[in-house]
Parts: sequence; C-alpha cells; structure tokens
Amino acid sequence: MNWFGRVGLVSALACGLACYSHSPLDSSPKAKADPRLSGVWRCVPPDAESSDEATVTVVADTGREYRITWREGEKDEHYRAFRSTVRGAAFLNVRPDEATESPSRPWVFVRYSLLRGNVLYAELADEGLFKEDNSSSSAPAARATLERALGSAPGAMKPFAVCVRKGD
Repeated sequence: MNWFGRVGLVSALACGLACYSHSPLDSSPKAKADPRLSGVWRCVPPDAESSDEATVTVVADTGREYRITWREGEKDEHYRAFRSTVRGAAFLNVRPDEATESPSRPWVFVRYSLLRGNVLYAELADEGLFKEDNSSSSAPAARATLERALGSAPGAMKPFAVCVRKGD
C-alpha cells in the first residue's frame, strides 16, 4: 500500500460517505486561491524513517479552485480542492477529481502552512471527527464539527506531509 493510503487520505476518499465528511467546510469556494501553493512539490511523510515520497503538482484552475495531481512512482491520482479558513488557519477541502460527476464522494480537510516560501507542512483532519450522524450533513455542520474539535481535541489534526517546492 502506498504512503497516501497508509495515512488515510486515499482510503478516506475511496470508502464513501460513512468514513469522512459529507460536505465541504464552505458550501462553495469563497476564498481566493492561494498563489503560493501553485507549483510542483516533493512531499515526504513526517515519519523520518519512511523512504516514501510523492510529487504533488498544484494548479490554480480558477480564481478559487485547484487541480492537484499526486504522483507516487508511475501512478497519478487527481483531486479538486478549494481553500477555506477555520480559526485563522488555511484548509483545503479536497476530494477526487471524478467527484464532480459523483457528488456523494466524501471530502477530506487538509490544514496547511508554509514554513518558508518553499516548505509546506500539511495535516489531515482526523476522520473520526465526522463519524457521528449530522456532523457533516451540511457545510455549516462540517465547519462547526471541525471548529469544536480544533478548540478541544488535541488529536483533531494528524501529521501528513512535509513538502519542498521543486526548482527553488
């Protein structure tokens, strides 16, 4: 199993509505795309002993959305994302690209921060936050669930990746 699957994003996106958020954090993209995310990144898991790595290409597709390609080895996975702000932190609402034809595909929330202009740190919202009925039945419910968890649950976010922009 690849690193992406081990940390849960692919499995969360693939398993259906029972295991992640039914709704994004905002009902539609409201925040402008962060131009600092665009580019090609070399990403590794935060586990220092892992030799896994991926190349992630982020393209601001519109003024508010991104197309993301995750490549491990020869396999590409394609995602769509848009940015939200929760408790002052930047989050990406992410789901598989094919979800535009299948709106029931779940959403995964990635909190990111740029440690330097060319170094990005990413964390995943813990899927357990959204297991209760109605915890993500709408964008306001998903946002409220995440906001509560960020304020009270130390394990609400799980380390996911450290990325360095290629070419810098």
